[in-house]
Amino acid sequence: MESLLQSIRMLENLLKEKLSAREGKEIYAELLMLQAELKKEYVSYDTRPLNEVFQ
Repeated sequence: MESLLQSIRMLENLLKEKLSAREGKEIYAELLMLQAELKKEYVSYDTRPLNEVFQ
């Protein structure tokens, strides 16, 4: 589980850096899927909506 959280944090950091719009959308979609997977396993990672996380 810890490696999954590390992967999510790494993807968040990449999104915050300069990426093309297409790359950003692809990573954002991946983060949404990972967040949904975490919620299914009842693990609280970050309860903020992703659009707030990346502001």
